[in-house]
Amino acid sequence: MSKKKENIIILICSLVIIASIVAFFVIYSNNKIKNSFILNEHLEDTIVTITVPKDISSKLNISSCNISLKELSYYILVMEAGVNHTASLYNPNNLNSYWNLYISNTFVKSQAKDSTMDVCIRDNIYYYEAVSNNFDLTDDEKSVILDEASYIYSNLTAKQVDATNLTLEDLYNVRYKIGLTTKYINKLMSEDSLTEEELNIDGSYYSSLYENYDIQIDEMWNTIELGNITIDR
Repeated sequence: MSKKKENIIILICSLVIIASIVAFFVIYSNNKIKNSFILNEHLEDTIVTITVPKDISSKLNISSCNISLKELSYYILVMEAGVNHTASLYNPNNLNSYWNLYISNTFVKSQAKDSTMDVCIRDNIYYYEAVSNNFDLTDDEKSVILDEASYIYSNLTAKQVDATNLTLEDLYNVRYKIGLTTKYINKLMSEDSLTEEELNIDGSYYSSLYENYDIQIDEMWNTIELGNITIDR
């Protein structure tokens, strides 16, 4: 076989290999796009199911409660905004550099995701504890909650609205839970002498409460990645 023919064969083989590699990545990218999780298509789905303790179940006549992805989307919105603000201070020219930081054996974006879920569950647990202990908000406190919800609603960006579909009523309901939770926690601190550390997610008091609840997180949570849902970076 002549040297010229050998070079032609090598060239053809190389082109075939290159074409195959390109085709593979095109197919992979297309499949990734097709299979990517779109948050606003699942907002009414249940992301967390919380089974309440028997004493609360008997008082409130419920056995469990469902947290929708829409409710959780509020926490995603707040978390992404907070982390992105820190990212802008860390490196305003490259926000990804902070989101992708590896600290304490985890990435910032992974820690933000875990914290989002933890805070949402915590607020719901304290909410049911508060309701079972006959806590409520006064009319003035409810008015403040409405003002907060209205302020948040009027300042949502187009991307936040599209991603979460949160209405003023949705925001009020979430802020109501948070408001009642805050009021109940303040009571525990002032009247029961519990410290903020004990009441925090990693605190001894909250941990003992958490053990009384059965928490089931839907597998779709595994497909969600924070950092570009309600913000651009």
